[in-house]
Amino acid sequence: MSHSAASRTSSAGQYPAFLGPSELGTKDWDDYYTTEQQNALSESSVIGDDDLSALPTWFQDVNAPRKILDFLLSTHFPLSPNYKGNEPRESPIVLDVGTGNGRTLFQLRDGRTGESDSESDADSDVDEEFITVDESVEMSSAGVASTISEQSSQGYKGPLYGADYSASSISLAKALGARCSSYKDIHFHTMDVLADHPDSISWWPRSQDGSALKLFDLILDKGTFDAISLAQHPAPGSPTAHPSTIYPRRVGQLLRPGGFLLVTSCNWTEDEIIAWFTSHQPDTASSEREQSRINRGTSTFPVFEVFDKIDFPTFIFGGKAGAGVASVCFRRAK
Repeated sequence: MSHSAASRTSSAGQYPAFLGPSELGTKDWDDYYTTEQQNALSESSVIGDDDLSALPTWFQDVNAPRKILDFLLSTHFPLSPNYKGNEPRESPIVLDVGTGNGRTLFQLRDGRTGESDSESDADSDVDEEFITVDESVEMSSAGVASTISEQSSQGYKGPLYGADYSASSISLAKALGARCSSYKDIHFHTMDVLADHPDSISWWPRSQDGSALKLFDLILDKGTFDAISLAQHPAPGSPTAHPSTIYPRRVGQLLRPGGFLLVTSCNWTEDEIIAWFTSHQPDTASSEREQSRINRGTSTFPVFEVFDKIDFPTFIFGGKAGAGVASVCFRRAK
């Protein structure tokens, strides 16, 4: 269960207090994904809905993958192909940071969560009740209803990109994508979001004549910021800055103004995620001139606004509420 936001807010600044280093922040995932590829490719030769739901994913224990996809495919999310609002519905360019096995992008293309109705019904039965663990622990069902109907929805038709710093992750995602014709146009590439810059990346989407780099309309983060928050070493190129202070700015610079960033975390509360992505403090490698620009509102730092949140079951312990997972959708204001 996540701690309360107040207990981890640093008195020294607007950012929450740093987390202690952990293996998850430094682990080499290549061996893990190599094993996953061996396991996945030993199964059936064609990926179907059942195969997708069986692929390992983060936050599965709280049904986060389905809730995230329901949100992205809902009728109220402006970039959804099922959107019912007045904004133009052009096919967005999507980047999945820390894509892993690529499952989320496969399901976005399909327009389905990849879970069976029986699994969904079972989850609903649990979510619709208060579950008393003991006299001081309860689980609330507030906001856990699905945001999309039981009918088949349209999937994302525009360019989909998956990036991961693990080469074995990309190899696995490409191998899985190659086994289904509808996934073959999904792009998977190795990338370190903290160190690599678009102008030096050959696969980065460009304008039709190739003269200009494109920015993404939607960026997904499902645990990448968690791992970066647990890092033991400074950010690349910023020897005195913690990677978690660099990441919001770096990922924001990959997103077009008006674009959306969806961050899902099991280490930070909603309030803490919001603080990390809306506290526009320059890292220690930034100049006083940049700080002055921030104060005047003329900074080139990306500015995020909270667009929406995905609700998860809330546990109440000792009079304080918390959740195992938090998911916040930001819109880049400028």
